[in-house]
Amino acid sequence: MVAFHVRIARGRCHSKSVFDPDGRRLQNRNRRSWIDLWALFGLMLLVTACGVSKEEGIASVYALAADESPESIDKIRKLTSHEDRDIRSTAIFELAHLNVEDAPSFVRKGLQDEDSFVRATSARCLGDVGTQEDVARLAAVLAGDPVKIVRKRAAEALTLLGGADAVDALVGALEDPMTKVRLAAIKGVARLEPGAGFAPLSRLLLEDPEWEVRVQAAGVLGSTGDEAALPILALAEQDPNEMVRAAAAAAQRAING
Repeated sequence: MVAFHVRIARGRCHSKSVFDPDGRRLQNRNRRSWIDLWALFGLMLLVTACGVSKEEGIASVYALAADESPESIDKIRKLTSHEDRDIRSTAIFELAHLNVEDAPSFVRKGLQDEDSFVRATSARCLGDVGTQEDVARLAAVLAGDPVKIVRKRAAEALTLLGGADAVDALVGALEDPMTKVRLAAIKGVARLEPGAGFAPLSRLLLEDPEWEVRVQAAGVLGSTGDEAALPILALAEQDPNEMVRAAAAAAQRAING
């Protein structure tokens, strides 16, 4: 079909007929016969009809996953390398949740994909099927991937995996330039080890430009039970945003009991 389009673009399939002054049809100048042209056109239609749309490809992954037979699972493995990013990411996601022994290796490969959507899906899936050995991979993604949704998913995965190294990576991400990544990091620190992020959380509470971040920071400081947070929370009661002021007051009450 591609070759057919190339020839059309170059004018080689243009069947130009000419007429004499009396309007009588003369011999076609193109060497191709009409039969050949119709055969090519029919082949083009056949290929188009047999092509699989993105929606059909994704649906086929779901159907294969529901079947769960070894043959179907092997087909899903192959679809993790499909040219369409949505089909690739769907195959990775389904494979990761089929309790397949080699699923983590496909998810790790997806973490290196050129497409950010596939990387984001893989990062989040690694939180479900990964081990402590994957914390370093996810930490590198959280610190260095250029796309915010990928970093956000890496933060969520690290929260699921836990461990001291995951906490360190999440604390580092409290300084991320993107709001959604900072929020994901705050949630991770709050779940794993609230006290580990005391200094950066205090800074976020007093200086972050986004009120949602300041609210979450106040809540985590309050959950530490550390009286050292009281002066910082008192300052936050002067915040121009009423939600932040309320969160700071609630955090102080939580510490004071």
